[in-house]
Amino acid sequence: MVLIVSKPVSPPFDDSGKVLPSVLVRFAKGIDFTVFTARGTTLALRNCKEIALFKRSTSFRLPPLDKMKVLYYLLTHKPPPLTHFFFTPTRLSAWFINLFKKRWGDVKVVHTITSIPDDIGVLRSTRVDSVVVLSEYARTILSDVVPSSVRLEVIRPAVEVASPMTLDEKRRIKVSFGLNPERPVVIYAGDLEFTMAPFVISDAIEIVLDRVQATFVFACREKTKKAQKVRKALEARLSPYLKRGIVRFFGGESRFKELLACSHIQLFPVETTYAKSDLPLTLLEGLGMGVPATVGLGTALEEIVELGGALGVPPLNTQALCEAVLRLLGDSALHSDLVAQGIRVVKEYYSPLNMAQAYEALYKELLGNGVAR
Repeated sequence: MVLIVSKPVSPPFDDSGKVLPSVLVRFAKGIDFTVFTARGTTLALRNCKEIALFKRSTSFRLPPLDKMKVLYYLLTHKPPPLTHFFFTPTRLSAWFINLFKKRWGDVKVVHTITSIPDDIGVLRSTRVDSVVVLSEYARTILSDVVPSSVRLEVIRPAVEVASPMTLDEKRRIKVSFGLNPERPVVIYAGDLEFTMAPFVISDAIEIVLDRVQATFVFACREKTKKAQKVRKALEARLSPYLKRGIVRFFGGESRFKELLACSHIQLFPVETTYAKSDLPLTLLEGLGMGVPATVGLGTALEEIVELGGALGVPPLNTQALCEAVLRLLGDSALHSDLVAQGIRVVKEYYSPLNMAQAYEALYKELLGNGVAR
């Protein structure tokens, strides 16, 4: 039995801290799990015990009261032999895990870090048996602070993806979003708050639209007031294009995956993925659905470029971004090749079964093969 400590493993599954535990418990068939869920929801899995600890299924930071509920439960209920945390490290979470480890010293602890923390130094004093990161990039950065006594592993994230849309399906979905069905959609579904990429994209839009026809879409959740402020600034800069309907903003769109799937290109020319998963799951989902990507080099995203699944550009370089977008819009052979390569990379390296098997192997090694049931 493995206890997973994370955000509610309940729909909507629109955050890596919920998606990855959900995929893990559904594909690791040889493991019994206990997970925390929201009231009124169920995963209905034979290998998964659900504890409805949360009142609501949040995709953002856990409210303080929910954090206290988790802490109280962990300190008052004897856990199974292995507990698996899915939280970004902070001083509070380090204290949280250390208190748990002090209370239950014989329990093995795995900590999956989906995003490199702002203060990586907290990992020096966090008492865990294994730290799992999502990319070689993250392992390189964290290897200097994770104690040598702690096992540092790379287990790539996983996504479940639908088949690519046909051209007719893409046209129909575009119409349903009020988009021109004949114009290719170029989508940015990254962060608004911690990267300058949205402003670089806005600079590139004028250059690109002066040469080709396309619709640019910003599909970004505005979680904070700062993110809302960034959106307003972008809307002001792009006002002429908004009026013409060739730039659109969709925040917190419930049909996001359809919007992504009907796109022609996705953009992630970022200099950092801080506050998002090191390898954003939306990017992987898009690749798996046949939407090729342009991503920022010098980040964890370069791993996908090295695997042949995306086109890399220097981050925050408007000219390089323009050239990449124009190539993908104008070169059908290149576009088709990247569609095929993106699908291949997701299937080979970011599949649910691969991720589940890697975690099963880690659990069994930590527990001496005694984890299964």
